[in-house]
Amino acid sequence: KKSVETGADLEIEMRLLDKKGKYRWHLTRAIPIKDENGRVKQWIGVTTEIERFKEEDKRKEGFLQLVSHELKTPITSIKGYVQLLLSLLEQEHQDLNTLPVKPSLKRIDEQVARLTRLISEILDLSRIEESRL
Repeated sequence: KKSVETGADLEIEMRLLDKKGKYRWHLTRAIPIKDENGRVKQWIGVTTEIERFKEEDKRKEGFLQLVSHELKTPITSIKGYVQLLLSLLEQEHQDLNTLPVKPSLKRIDEQVARLTRLISEILDLSRIEESRL
């Protein structure tokens, strides 16, 4: 409606019913052809099916949510152990030998290794997608 009223270019995504009775996403673009007075004489447009692109976007979004969750887990663990050690170190009457420094540092090291592996796997996926691996 806005494009018809103003003569502005049109770009819209919409779902259209195909001959099999399924709705599929399409991208429609149109530009006005105007006369010498600036009034629209006609429109030239094209509609392209973009269902596959929409599905790929959904898969990417799901993948990114999964990756985000997987990366946050070890980071949260690392942060927790660091905060624990710092709070124990700040206590005045704490004997340094009784602090769980070694086990906590081992857990932090394990979580850093997990993060490194996850990042490496993500980079490998990227290279596979680009056909370089």
